[in-house]
Amino acid sequence: MKTSHRVVTLAAAFAIVATSSAIAATAPDTLVVKSTGLNLQTDAGMREMYARIEHAAEQLCSNISARELPRQRQLLKQCVNDATSKALANLEDSAFRRYAMNRFVAKPTA
Repeated sequence: MKTSHRVVTLAAAFAIVATSSAIAATAPDTLVVKSTGLNLQTDAGMREMYARIEHAAEQLCSNISARELPRQRQLLKQCVNDATSKALANLEDSAFRRYAMNRFVAKPTA
């Protein structure tokens, strides 16, 4: 039990990198998303971690105004999807990676 807790703790921090040309002029922005206080062995913990990743992606893409034009809304959605996808690709915890990838793939695109 001690070992599994340690693995979850070590795999807890990973970065979201947004590389959309809409927001990255020079270097990509990065946010660290931590699983502090979460048990990634439970559905509730995995749901909350996924929500934290999505929230961080939205923060990285927040300079794209989705209120102006349909094209801007599409750029915002693409930026959030790209940032989320890159973060999920860097996950170390295999159980959470499976959960998150299944949720990301099943996410409606409209």
